[in-house]
Amino acid sequence: MKNIIIAALLSISSVGLCRAQDDADPPRKPHQFDHYIGVQINELTKQILGVNNTSTVADNPYLFTYHLTERSSGLGFRVGSGFNYISQTLDGGGKSTVKSFNCRIGFEKTFKLSDKWSTGVGLDLLYKNVDTSYDQQSAYGYKQTYKSKKIGAGPMGWLRYSLSKKILVGTEISMYYLTGNDKMTSSYTSADSDEKVSEFKFNLPVVFFLSMKL
Repeated sequence: MKNIIIAALLSISSVGLCRAQDDADPPRKPHQFDHYIGVQINELTKQILGVNNTSTVADNPYLFTYHLTERSSGLGFRVGSGFNYISQTLDGGGKSTVKSFNCRIGFEKTFKLSDKWSTGVGLDLLYKNVDTSYDQQSAYGYKQTYKSKKIGAGPMGWLRYSLSKKILVGTEISMYYLTGNDKMTSSYTSADSDEKVSEFKFNLPVVFFLSMKL
């Protein structure tokens, strides 16, 4: 009987020590993240309406976006991508086809300006691939292809306004440097070329993104 009482007292003491330890070291809260998915309003409207003008001022090919932000620090990561396919019939027969794919991935820092406004700055890495072909079907028909592949990087900044707790609208500004190769082949062999090229793009905040907080 004495041994049973001693064992019971030891069990109660051990339980009390465990509870005291739990109270002294509360579990750490997991990191909390905000997720945003978005679509570029300018590019979406252009594709829905079938507008294929590539000389517009809004030179931002990223149709879909995704942002992941850690709430306490404001640090995050973002991805953007866009694919475009244009096929047109040429005068006198034949066809022209343009396929393009653009992708960017980067890191950013978010700053909360008010309950409605937020801004951020970051750095992006870029990939750009454009394939263009002209197939002229006539007595003097010829076929010409143009391929361009570039990679690049550059800083960016954005500004967003919260329309509601879940819906936001925003714009961005960026300065990108890209380098790569432009290659052209033609049925006229003398017109073939393969050149190393580079370009600098300064994109004004003239495109708008509609985002949803998940």
